[in-house]
Amino acid sequence: MCKVHKDRTVSLDGVLYEVDAALIGERVTLRYDPGAARRGVQVHHQGRFLETAKPVDVYANCFVKRNQPSREARSEDQAPQPTPSGMHWRDFDAESSED
Repeated sequence: MCKVHKDRTVSLDGVLYEVDAALIGERVTLRYDPGAARRGVQVHHQGRFLETAKPVDVYANCFVKRNQPSREARSEDQAPQPTPSGMHWRDFDAESSED
């Protein structure tokens, strides 16, 4: 068993594999046939097969944003605030009353 890292990777025999982001922080079991490495590495969680892990593309992985875990929803106070447009409703009222 191994723990899934924050960058959604697991290590097996010195090779990094990428798994589903929903598994971050969870313990998974990796199964593979050493004689048939091309078949990939199976990822099992809580006794169930989930997916076949892919070797990490190290170059692409370094650009992944990791400010917040992907499985946590943002609360309203963390949501980005819209930028003001510089327009005011009172400007619209003045134009419509002149017509």
